[in-house]
Amino acid sequence: MGKAFTEQEREMVRERLKKVGLRMFAEQGIKKISIRELAREVGIAQGGFYSFYESKEAFLIDLMQIRIREKLEIIEKKREETLGDPVGFMVELFYREGMHLKENKAFNNEISDSLRFFLNVDAENIERMNEQYRSFLERMMRYWKEQGREVRADVNGLMNVITAVGIMFTNADLMDADYFPEIYRAFCDSSVRLYIELRETPSCAK
Repeated sequence: MGKAFTEQEREMVRERLKKVGLRMFAEQGIKKISIRELAREVGIAQGGFYSFYESKEAFLIDLMQIRIREKLEIIEKKREETLGDPVGFMVELFYREGMHLKENKAFNNEISDSLRFFLNVDAENIERMNEQYRSFLERMMRYWKEQGREVRADVNGLMNVITAVGIMFTNADLMDADYFPEIYRAFCDSSVRLYIELRETPSCAK
């Protein structure tokens, strides 16, 4: 029979699982994370893992959400730097983050491994991840408006661009590596600008 954890112990183990999991996620990717290895390093029985997460997939979703939140928080801390060219900032953000995901070992598996994982994620968890991006986009819009930069955006359109980005980098190995970056940049530039534009306010007009 497994050890019964106190609430304090459960919180400590959960945080340890996340910390070790994030490292393994970055080093090994989706396919190769081993629950047995994870549990051993954290110091719990393999079966004990399932008293914290119902499945490996649920654990990976949790890790992804942590990484998304951390990235968006870093970006927001530097939001003043986006005021000069909010639209250009969004284009570069989509490009940079997509290229990072393509190169990151968290996603650098067999094409089918990554794609199969995302196809099997249930709608509720997909929406939880998307909500972080949606909330970020809406906060940036409000910030720009408060700073006198009137940015008009179709947030739903941008969310669909994010989905398209995921499809592109998941299948990036189907393209010639020498051409992918410029094709992907052109995609980001045209797609993002389709759904976001800077409207000059009367005070800015000449």
